[in-house]
Amino acid sequence: MMRLGSGALAASLLIGLAGCERSEPTGGGGTAQTPPATSSPATAPASQEALEKLTRLRDEMEQEVQRRAGEAKQVAASIARQIREKYEDNVSGELARVDEHIRDLKQQLAVAGGQARPALEKQIEQWSGRGRTLRDTLERLHGASGEAWEEMKKGLDRAIDEVQRALHEGPATQPATGPALAPTTQPSQ
Repeated sequence: MMRLGSGALAASLLIGLAGCERSEPTGGGGTAQTPPATSSPATAPASQEALEKLTRLRDEMEQEVQRRAGEAKQVAASIARQIREKYEDNVSGELARVDEHIRDLKQQLAVAGGQARPALEKQIEQWSGRGRTLRDTLERLHGASGEAWEEMKKGLDRAIDEVQRALHEGPATQPATGPALAPTTQPSQ
């Protein structure tokens, strides 16, 4: 749009300069002399000035475009950084859920009877592995850049989906441990 505006300005300047050639005053007889067909020396400097002004305008516009492109690049980098930080916060939240689940399993193990203990120990081991994987991947994610970050994000998304599915499967997939899983609400009287 600015390029169109400067082009229109240049065209109007050139038209104005062409139409403003000086004509010689008429000499007493009332007939006007026609200006010569070639440009007079007075219009050459004006044309040169117009060309210089157009060149300056073009240079200023190029600088403005470069400035705005730089600003846009900074904004894009800032947005990408914010998205990355938000994603890392979400992964940290999922990691906290895994850690909480492991604590719950350990509490169940503390009160579990003989048959339930091996199954709980196995679950704790599995969940600890998931937690280590998330933690390691999150640490590598902090140092990754560009394409590497995107690839790691895809792998982390799959790991988080697996964790969420496992968490949502709930007690049906976990062994019964007796009183530890009994409801804690008292019947109303």
